[in-house]
Amino acid sequence: MKPLLLKLSRTVVALFTIATVTQSCKHQKPGFWKDDKINIDERQHFHELNTDLIKAMRTDDKQTLENMLSKELLDDPATKREIELVANRLKADSSYSVMNEYYVVNKYNDRDTILASNNGLDAYQLIYPAFAEEMYLAFLTPKKGPNKEMITIMYANYNYGWRLCKIDVGPYTINNKTASQLYSYAKQSYAQGQVVEALNTLALTMSCLHPSGVWQYTFEQPMAEIYATVGADANKLYPFPYTIKGVATNPRIFGVFNKTTPEGSFPQICYQSKIDLKDTAALKAENLAIRKALPAIMPGVDQNKAYVYYSAYNERPSVTKQVRFFEMAHKLK
Repeated sequence: MKPLLLKLSRTVVALFTIATVTQSCKHQKPGFWKDDKINIDERQHFHELNTDLIKAMRTDDKQTLENMLSKELLDDPATKREIELVANRLKADSSYSVMNEYYVVNKYNDRDTILASNNGLDAYQLIYPAFAEEMYLAFLTPKKGPNKEMITIMYANYNYGWRLCKIDVGPYTINNKTASQLYSYAKQSYAQGQVVEALNTLALTMSCLHPSGVWQYTFEQPMAEIYATVGADANKLYPFPYTIKGVATNPRIFGVFNKTTPEGSFPQICYQSKIDLKDTAALKAENLAIRKALPAIMPGVDQNKAYVYYSAYNERPSVTKQVRFFEMAHKLK
């Protein structure tokens, strides 16, 4: 990325405008203001910044983008890639909008914290570097899709004006559930003896645990402890390869994973079959028998979801070897 090039006349006007807004609206005491609690003039100013930034990313307007970046972002080699990732999301989905936003007057000059939610399991905090005394944080999410990604945009008011100081994108919901909702469901599943279902759900929880680089759920430590416990139980109950004795052909399950599709994330059961992959009719018949046996051997895996995917192999794949397989989808809803 080229160094920031500023035309004097344009810069002076821009900085004067920003300084004027800052001086007339700035809060005196440290604190944070969320959504409609933000001063209306400040909020309007931040929304204009967001509009300009999003438009520049969607149209690949590199000059406008450079003019909006802080010196630190301009000097960071990773900035270009991060902006590309965010821009790709914004180009692919026009429904992104601000979910929550914060105007902050920081108490500390190195790192600060916002207790964004104190609502039980949904509680989370924002821990971020205090680039300047005044900052603005916006979290954007799309309206559609079961698996949503969150875009984080942060500005800081430097001595040369408001500039973008951080931007990133990360998974926010999977199957229309946030990490806290997935965690709650995993605990319920485990309490009901649905060990594999709980383990798979905890894996999904981990996938969307940090939708932003500054986002931290308060349940992370107990979740890590439960994850370890459930994983240990699963290893004892299901020593892979696990032979499905209720099926005459004795297929052997060697892995249960999560498969992500445009419709959501669903269990994918991988097993080794003695039936030749070319004999798809026999494979489908064997798979029907596996589906009937599944509720007894892995309770919960085929509940509360739209699909379960099955992948039949004649030989197990490895890190160094890819092998052919035959995939089948069981539509549950």
